[in-house]
Amino acid sequence: MVQRVTALRLSPDGTWLAAAVQSAAGDPASYVTSIWRIDPEPAGRPPVRLTRSAEGEGAPEFLPDGAVLFVS
Repeated sequence: MVQRVTALRLSPDGTWLAAAVQSAAGDPASYVTSIWRIDPEPAGRPPVRLTRSAEGEGAPEFLPDGAVLFVS
């Protein structure tokens, strides 16, 4: 599966990253974007996909309290 990161945002407490990841959606010319949680530590947990809609989500941003906002 072809994937590429299109946005990275560091959480306010610095413990994780929110990433917008584009994945090929069957047709080579179309992509779907989802939001993933990434642990920046070298021995951290594997990435976790946070969103799964067919239309996709992108542009993750954090509020000061650590909540994640994104475009859907």
